[in-house]
Amino acid sequence: MAIISNFELLLKPIAPSGGPAGEVARIVVQGYFLEISNLEARDITLIFRTRTSVKEATDGINTEFTDTNNAAVFDITQDNLLETVMVANATELIPGKQLGHFVNCIQIPAGQTGSLAILPNVRDLLPRPGDPSPDLVIRGYAELVLSSTVDSLFPLAFSAPESARILVSPEHRSTYIDPEFDPANFGTQTDLDFDQTAYSLPTANGQAMQLIDTHARFNDTFQDFMTSNAGGIGRIVQQSTQIRSLKPNISRQANTAERVTAFTIGSVPVRIPYVIKNGNFTVAEAGVEKVMNLLLRKRKVSKRSLGSIKSLTKKINASLAGDQKASVQLSKVFNRLLGA
Repeated sequence: MAIISNFELLLKPIAPSGGPAGEVARIVVQGYFLEISNLEARDITLIFRTRTSVKEATDGINTEFTDTNNAAVFDITQDNLLETVMVANATELIPGKQLGHFVNCIQIPAGQTGSLAILPNVRDLLPRPGDPSPDLVIRGYAELVLSSTVDSLFPLAFSAPESARILVSPEHRSTYIDPEFDPANFGTQTDLDFDQTAYSLPTANGQAMQLIDTHARFNDTFQDFMTSNAGGIGRIVQQSTQIRSLKPNISRQANTAERVTAFTIGSVPVRIPYVIKNGNFTVAEAGVEKVMNLLLRKRKVSKRSLGSIKSLTKKINASLAGDQKASVQLSKVFNRLLGA
């Protein structure tokens, strides 16, 4: 995953419609454009995601994506257009904080460059003279994810290796439309005032070249959660965050080959292999045993406190599968290991 930049879609007057300002209150239509170059010698498939602000109760409907107020267009050449809208993803919605939407299956052949545009739906929202002023303002930030079989949306081809180099160039482009322009009489009007602007947006890391992978919350909650700032199993348990909470965020049909995640138990960094099988995270007994042997060598725990590796593995997998009782038992085990 790579966070690309923030963005703002606009379709509204640039000044209040009443008073002297109304004479210059042209309507601005601003879209977000992202050029993406595939620097790899293989074809890649990307998912474009956004996180947008949540509207307040008194805000208009056009402060967030709907099924009709936007258009997403992707093309590699001028004759290869894909028109769709931003689609809401239920697992990406955080009530009262942010909304998650996506454009799925952006395919870019090896060495080629595509252009993705997220635009206000001018066709339906641009008013005729005398109509109420439009008021579309959608703000957020954009991410790109390399697709894999874990994406839990469609059975996409597994990306191997699970990383890719891309070159990105985000920008805003705006058109300023005369308030007297009548879209119903296009091509017959004269003496109208139009203008255009375009400006580049800074990327999140200040670089045009990005390395993206499939390890993101969107497709692998275990990988993302364990390597996040939460600090690992030990600290997560002490913060009363249960790893069983990862279960609802993964598709029941999701499957992966073996992966490895890194985290800390106390101050000891460890790594453990896992797979996703039929929508469940699963760790192997051998992996748990290796972690516990490392803790023994570091003298962080005693053999007596470890108990049965088989039993511990069973509790971890049950908790990852959403078992509340196992999750409580696992919390007690790790708190004991850490001397809590």
